[in-house]
Amino acid sequence: MARFFLLLVERGNVSAVAHELGFVRVTCYKWAHQAGIFTGESADAKRRVFTRLRTAGLTRAEAAEQVGVDRRSAADWDQGIRVFYGGRIYPDGRIVHYRPEQRLAAVTSPRASYVQGEPVDLARVERAIHSKYLSLLERERLHDLHRAGLSMRAIAVELGRAPSTISREMARNTTSTCGYLPYGAHRTWVQRRRRPKQQKLIDGRGLGTYVEARLRKKW
Repeated sequence: MARFFLLLVERGNVSAVAHELGFVRVTCYKWAHQAGIFTGESADAKRRVFTRLRTAGLTRAEAAEQVGVDRRSAADWDQGIRVFYGGRIYPDGRIVHYRPEQRLAAVTSPRASYVQGEPVDLARVERAIHSKYLSLLERERLHDLHRAGLSMRAIAVELGRAPSTISREMARNTTSTCGYLPYGAHRTWVQRRRRPKQQKLIDGRGLGTYVEARLRKKW
């Protein structure tokens, strides 16, 4: 993980670093987000332009003015420091997190929590239910093998699973934009496995009324 953050300081791109190290991209984004690091193309583009201007001989103030950044950001860029919401990453890979009061000092209406999509209990996500179901580790391995170009049958052999299991998993959880994401696939599966489920005859969609009416007709 330390090597990941060291390269992230240099590259500024989570996907590129994940590919270079051979790590799962989703796992690398998880590490970055847990550290409070959210990379963005616009900031990286400005930084690259700033670096070129400085190499061309412009002063820090002149380069900052042309790029449109403040003096503090320009000073950080000159020193190889990357800033993210909640802290700073130094060229040696050291991460410094701001205190909560420092992070919220310039925020007018801070959110108390951040929730993306439907919340899922982490204990249920990590709990293994039965060996017949794919685990999170198997889904990560499936992702890696799929990116390596292996066929469904070859992946099934590697995981010791039936080809139909791999085919069904890929069909259910592959998106057109992001492809197969192991963490998203596992969370979706956990939600589908939630128990107890609401009975179809009482879920409010009319099936119960339909069945009751037909039963009165002795169907």
